[in-house]
Amino acid sequence: METTAYALIAIFCLLFIAAIALLSYREKYAKVNERYTDLEARLKATDIRMCNLAAENNALREKYDGRIKVLSSNNPERREAESDAGYARRCRMSIGNKAAQHAEIGRHNTVLRIYINP
Repeated sequence: METTAYALIAIFCLLFIAAIALLSYREKYAKVNERYTDLEARLKATDIRMCNLAAENNALREKYDGRIKVLSSNNPERREAESDAGYARRCRMSIGNKAAQHAEIGRHNTVLRIYINP
């Protein structure tokens, strides 16, 4: 009889421990599920934003296709012990020199006109 009572007490203790573990598991599952739902919502919002940006990009490409002139210039050779800022300045100057061929120099100002035919 005593053995049965001890067995019942042991079973109830194990059930109590299992119930506590189940509650802990449910809390962890709820937190993970909430985080998953939040990330899923962010992903959908980002996907919608990317689709909108792609549509806007395509619309701009169709609008200006063939009407944009791109000036390009090869970068100059990098000098020995030249800083990054100095090299970047020389690169900007090289494209500026190419654009200067198309500039109109007036008495008081210099104008670079970019024509985009409609």
